[in-house]
Amino acid sequence: MSMPSTQITAKVNKSQKTQFERITRSIGTTPANALKMFIVKFNNTQGFPFDLRMENQYIEELEDILDAKIADEITQEMIDNNVDINTLTTNKEMMRKYGL
Repeated sequence: MSMPSTQITAKVNKSQKTQFERITRSIGTTPANALKMFIVKFNNTQGFPFDLRMENQYIEELEDILDAKIADEITQEMIDNNVDINTLTTNKEMMRKYGL
């Protein structure tokens, strides 16, 4: 006797959904069955059944975003403290000067 089922809902962008549907069909399953398999494996391993480390490309993008955010914060702090920001030519130069 099987247990009663329940529904899980998740929102993804349209291109991710389309790609997911195409790939699951190409390997002979359905999106619903692929999600069921993931849930079973997730529960059996007590966590993600794969490595979640980011690819280098994304790490570099995040570092660039963080560098820009830090530089913006430093720039604002310099403005607040009446420091002449024209003497520093790049974000990296500002970060180096302020030890970041």
